[in-house]
Amino acid sequence: QGAAALAAATGVSNTDGVGGAAAAAGGSGRDEIFVDVVEKISLTFNASGSLVASDIDGAIQVRSFLNGKPEIRLALNEDLSIGGRGGSPFANDYAYAAGRSPMVMLDDANFHEAVNLDHFERERILTLNHLPEGEFTLMNYRCSNTTMIRPPFQMSVSVSEASSYSVDLIVTLKGDFPGKLHATNVCVQIPVPKAVSKATARPIPLETIGGGGGGGGGGGAMQGLGALFGRRSAADVAEANLKSVVASTGQTTDYSDREKVVTWSFAKLPGDTEHRLLVRLSLSNNAQTNVRRECGPVNLTFTIPMYSTSKLGVRSLHVSRPSAGLGKPDAPAPYRWIRYLTKATSYVFRL
Repeated sequence: QGAAALAAATGVSNTDGVGGAAAAAGGSGRDEIFVDVVEKISLTFNASGSLVASDIDGAIQVRSFLNGKPEIRLALNEDLSIGGRGGSPFANDYAYAAGRSPMVMLDDANFHEAVNLDHFERERILTLNHLPEGEFTLMNYRCSNTTMIRPPFQMSVSVSEASSYSVDLIVTLKGDFPGKLHATNVCVQIPVPKAVSKATARPIPLETIGGGGGGGGGGGAMQGLGALFGRRSAADVAEANLKSVVASTGQTTDYSDREKVVTWSFAKLPGDTEHRLLVRLSLSNNAQTNVRRECGPVNLTFTIPMYSTSKLGVRSLHVSRPSAGLGKPDAPAPYRWIRYLTKATSYVFRL
């Protein structure tokens, strides 16, 4: 299961039986090694939802509990490019459409002084003949090419007039990462205008929107959405439809009148799913024309285990030891764990 998640997350196959999520604890005294690919991402989107700025700060971290002095060979993506300008801006769009592994393009990278790079240029293999003690960073890297990455989350916000002194926002959040994975501690923060005297936020069932894409906002859709704040019977129906989704994702909403911020949180959000929130803003004056300009920017924070936004992946991890000698049994193969983690440090949508 860990290998399948690894392949889905990075586009590389785990060919040597390396595990993943089961090794959360570590330090058990076993003959084992942990390799963690950790990425901190900062992405900015414009009002139309296009990615306009990106920065991925990544590191491959190693924690070793191996016996003796083995040689470590760690292979990365074969199509990894560092510091180059090659590749079509649409190369990864074509790759995703064809079901192929995406190309990985890094701005720059640096390596631990103990790393032997003799096989890196042609084979993308990092070799460690003398393993440093304890935990260390094998490789640091950066990626800022907006055309070569696929953001894990997409968002849209539509604004509609509900009455003379109230405005509805429909916030659509889509997890654009493999459905077998889950984002945790997902938090959407939506700043609202100072003229707002009250804000009420509720998740809405997708069927209420009239099905399918986009941020909604049509007249018929708004009539359906009105039921969430209207008659009790309609609200009860909406509540029943939402119950299973809200329970499974741990959704909560909150509004801080002092900070003028609506917060929408998920304890656990599965990939390849779409969620929507209706925010009704009550205004202290007739100022609907300024709502879109004064709302936002929307900020999103989250963590996705077993996911690499840059698609940098560990193709294989081999541990080699000298033979025990004639007639002596070789030591059993050590446990090898590869884990991935993507964490959003700044993920901003302008309205």
